[in-house]
Amino acid sequence: MAKRAADNSVMLLYGWLGSTPKQVAKYSKLLERPGRSVQTCILPSTAYFSGDKVLKQYAEGLASDALKAAKTADRVGFFSMSGNGSTAAGLTLIGLRARAEQGDDSAKALLDGQLGCMVYDSSPVQLQPSVLTTGFVSMLALKLGLDPGTVLSTPGVQPASKLAFGAFTSLPSRQRWSQNLYDVLLTPQVSHLLLYSEADPVVPFEMVEDFGKALSNSSMGRVHLEKFEGSDHVAHYRKHPELYRRVVNEFLEEELEKFQQANE
Repeated sequence: MAKRAADNSVMLLYGWLGSTPKQVAKYSKLLERPGRSVQTCILPSTAYFSGDKVLKQYAEGLASDALKAAKTADRVGFFSMSGNGSTAAGLTLIGLRARAEQGDDSAKALLDGQLGCMVYDSSPVQLQPSVLTTGFVSMLALKLGLDPGTVLSTPGVQPASKLAFGAFTSLPSRQRWSQNLYDVLLTPQVSHLLLYSEADPVVPFEMVEDFGKALSNSSMGRVHLEKFEGSDHVAHYRKHPELYRRVVNEFLEEELEKFQQANE
C-alpha cells in the first residue's frame, strides 16, 4: 500500500473541571499542526451528579461528536486533562463501544484502526471522595477569585466535603459508572502518554503511576510516563513550557510516523 501522509488527523481535547474555552485554547494551539485539527470538549460539572439515563446521553453525544470529527481523518488521538477530561474520554469510549456493538462500522473503524494514541495530563484517576473534594473545591475557589490551597486548608472544609462525596460515591450506580469509566480507559490498544507531577494536590501521583502499570499489563502500545518537577494540577505546561511542548510533540509525531509506516 502506498505511504499515506498523516495530513488529516484530529485530536479530541477534553478540558479539565471548570475550565473555559479560553483556558484550553493554548493546548489546542499546541496540538494544532498543518493538517492536524483539534476538537475541544469540556464536560460540565453537572455530569458528575447525573443519573444513568443522562450519563448514557452524554456518552452517546460525545461518541457522535467524535465520529463527526473523525469522519475524514486517518488518525485520531485523545488528549484528556484532569479527572474531568478522562471522564469525558471514558464516556466517549463507552459510547463508541455501544455503537460498535450495535453494528456501527464507523465506530468500529475508529476504535480498531483510526485511534492512534491517548494522552493524559494530570489524570486519569478513579472518582474517589478525596479527588472529588480537591477538584470541586478548587474549581469553586477559582470561580470566586480565591486561592484553592487556602480554601482547602480552611478547617472543616475537606472533612465535610469528603463526607458528602463519600456518601455520593458509595451509591451502587455511581460505583458502577466510576469503575466502568476507569476500566474502559484501559482498553485502547494504542500508545499512551501520562503527564503528571508529585506536587499535584488534586490527583495523587501514585494513582497516575498505578494507572500506568495497569496500562502496561493491558495495552499492546507503549506507555510513557513523564513526571514534571514541582508543577501544580494541570499546570505542567505553564511551569515547564519547553519540556512540555517537546514531550507532547515528539510523542504525537512518533505515533503518527508509526501510522504512516503501517500503511505503506
